[in-house]
Amino acid sequence: MILGVRERLTEAIRMRLRADVPVGIYLSGGIDSSLVAGIVTHLVREEGVKMGNRNATDRICCFSIEFPTDSNFDESGMCRTVLA
Repeated sequence: MILGVRERLTEAIRMRLRADVPVGIYLSGGIDSSLVAGIVTHLVREEGVKMGNRNATDRICCFSIEFPTDSNFDESGMCRTVLA
């Protein structure tokens, strides 16, 4: 069952990377966007999949929002960990 979910999720992400414009990832620091970023990284590095109309050698574009340090909503630390 887990393998089936992984295969379906990977294929869904692969399909969404097909575009005639640049594609990016909104990285919130949560498990779902971290999982998407990891699968995209695998597809780009290991399988040579292109992100939209970008060159295969281009870096993967991730976007996130950073809140002031006193905010309970700031997930920038987790985002940095995922990007490392």
